[in-house]
Amino acid sequence: MKPARKAYAILAAALAALAGCGREAAGYNWSPAPDDPGGESAALYRDASFPDLPVPEAYRLIEGESHSFQGRRSRSGVFHYRGRLDWLDAADFFRRRLPEAGWNQVSIERGGDFRELRFRKGGEQLILVIRRLRDGSRAELQLDDVERNDLLLRGRLPKPPENR
Repeated sequence: MKPARKAYAILAAALAALAGCGREAAGYNWSPAPDDPGGESAALYRDASFPDLPVPEAYRLIEGESHSFQGRRSRSGVFHYRGRLDWLDAADFFRRRLPEAGWNQVSIERGGDFRELRFRKGGEQLILVIRRLRDGSRAELQLDDVERNDLLLRGRLPKPPENR
């Protein structure tokens, strides 16, 4: 995909997420331009997660705060869940079930009322934050490409290659 088209696709996905566009059933799809057969098709969803991200049955997806983006070669998403489940039990669930789905835990940060767990699987990174609530707990799962996430955390994105 040409750098300008790729930048446009990323910008369009970000704007659509901020504007609340997305799927109720079918999704909003981008397709490669006819003159770019190697381009990447992609879709932005508001109500979908990924099958290798198990969540406790007591949790319910907060649809207005969740979205996922999936193309042929990459995927990302932010998923917010809430439920009547003790936050430490929720942390235990994720620490047990994510490795069963192929995720490797790389770190854990403990706070008085939260846990932040980081997992990796292939070239993907999952950041999971679980917070204690008065009536249960809340979890935020952020899935992204490891390299892209590391660059974002350092505050810089790679420059697109020059057209030749």
